[in-house]
Amino acid sequence: MTEHIEAKKDEIAKTAAKQIFDGAVIIMDGSSTVRRIIKYTKNFKNLKIITNNHLIFSECIHPGIKLYCTGGFFDSQSNIFVGSAVENYVSSINADICFFSSQAISDDGEISDASEEETALRKIMLSRAEKKIFLCDSSKLGLKKTFKLCDKNDVDLIICDKKLPWEEKDT
Repeated sequence: MTEHIEAKKDEIAKTAAKQIFDGAVIIMDGSSTVRRIIKYTKNFKNLKIITNNHLIFSECIHPGIKLYCTGGFFDSQSNIFVGSAVENYVSSINADICFFSSQAISDDGEISDASEEETALRKIMLSRAEKKIFLCDSSKLGLKKTFKLCDKNDVDLIICDKKLPWEEKDT
């Protein structure tokens, strides 16, 4: 991955962190863009973060955060926990915000991914959160992957480093 894409993901994460508030209960999926939000959370108090992303645990050292691991099967290639145990755990959570990403968003706003397991888990994550925030860098625009997660109208906010295809049509 180029440094340029890494910088875009950091900017997206920084923008996403502005949606956080003291005392929030937050679900963070296993994506690398969402993981970057952690570095922008140190000034918040009493956050509860639930995640299936193993790397968040090594990066989250802020005393104002209670960090919960979903457990489940550990996929060492992706550094995430997946499977029915994770789905059962997340099904019992009530969250204020869910930050998530995926591999693709089509020109008409369909959000999709190549991983069946991650898509199934993200659907549950979204169903357990009041506010759903999708993070994507422009390399994911105009694409469709095998498994549909949701549509743009199913989320409250999309944060991207570039105008979204339907926004360009409106101008």
